[in-house]
Amino acid sequence: MIAAVKLLILTLGTCFMVAVFVLARGLRLAFRQSMPCQWHRFACRILGLKTVVKGAICQQCPTLFTANHSAYLDIMVFGSLLPRVAFVAKSEIEHWP
Repeated sequence: MIAAVKLLILTLGTCFMVAVFVLARGLRLAFRQSMPCQWHRFACRILGLKTVVKGAICQQCPTLFTANHSAYLDIMVFGSLLPRVAFVAKSEIEHWP
């Protein structure tokens, strides 16, 4: 039951944030650039992920971060910590929906 409630909250929050993002992008509002990071933080909070950062995060660009991908949660964690991040996927998942 708790998982269903969390999924509902995540779904509704995502729909709301997508609508705000599309509007902000269309109007070229400045906060649109921080919205993906805010969504990742929201998702981590709903899923109960607690992030521990050891050391300082490099602020110089470009920087390459790698992850083992033992789960897809690392995408949310990296996205919640790094304000301007792009993810690269392996070619095998290119045609996934």
